[in-house]
Amino acid sequence: ALDKAGGVMLFDINEDREDDYSVLTMIDELVKEKEQIGESKFSQKVWININKRPLIFADDQSEGEAYVDNHNRVLIPLRKCAEYIDGVVEYLGDTQQVVIEKDGHRIVLQIGSKQIVIDDEMIEMDTEAIAKDNRVYVPARAVFEPLGYNVQWNSHGRCVYIEE
Repeated sequence: ALDKAGGVMLFDINEDREDDYSVLTMIDELVKEKEQIGESKFSQKVWININKRPLIFADDQSEGEAYVDNHNRVLIPLRKCAEYIDGVVEYLGDTQQVVIEKDGHRIVLQIGSKQIVIDDEMIEMDTEAIAKDNRVYVPARAVFEPLGYNVQWNSHGRCVYIEE
């Protein structure tokens, strides 16, 4: 019957829930967002999933938004992503450094630099941490992999998958 109808059958085990994790709610939100920002901008959007959950950003862009930079690297808004995994983020304005602490690890980034210090070991990233619209953006792999996360990029869906 499904083949003849030409449709898609969707089972949502959370369909009776009215929260961010219902598939129906997610589909509805995606349709609304596409209508709101237009197809061109929507097709360039970068999505982030952490531990199988979509990271939801504020509609007003106050939390930033992931994007692909000129070097074809995905940069993510650091604070929102790090705090989502219970990391502690501190911005040191006088030195333009960002410190992330989680589970005994300490990561220090310098705005405008490709260098990152992970537990007192300096490593060179392939792109630099930047400040844009009062947000710090960093390559997803540079921060999450040292914390024990697996980071994958799906270019077709334009989604970063970060899993512990």
